[in-house]
Amino acid sequence: MAVKIAFYKGSGSFLDKVIRWWEIGRYAHCEMILQENDDGTYTIASAKPGVGVRIAENQSLPDSDWDFLTVPGDVSQVRAWFVAHAGESYDYVGLLGFILRPVTFFIRKKFFCSRACLRSLGVKGAWRVDPNGMYDFMSFCAQFAR
Repeated sequence: MAVKIAFYKGSGSFLDKVIRWWEIGRYAHCEMILQENDDGTYTIASAKPGVGVRIAENQSLPDSDWDFLTVPGDVSQVRAWFVAHAGESYDYVGLLGFILRPVTFFIRKKFFCSRACLRSLGVKGAWRVDPNGMYDFMSFCAQFAR
């Protein structure tokens, strides 16, 4: 079984630019792909600033703004995790962990994008990983997807 993940590389917002600059990386955000629709849109899931943990349907993810990886995983497990956590808050304090290491006071019921995506795959310690670190880790894991 395999799961597809999208990594945002588009120009985006001021926050996207700060994240890329601080992390010295290409990506500012990530999304789990729950379904590819016939019309070229996707059902996606992640945590988003101002929204929190959510599932969004009929989303356009143009190749010019997104890179995709396919990794080992179970989409039904990922979907179940996001359904169970939908509506939980975005973890703004957790973002400080990428600026002021080590920040150990993260709130368990709040998530930023890479933490939510990795937790949906069952990865522990996901609060330590930013979208760029997640891309590198998932690129390694992609070798084993079938």
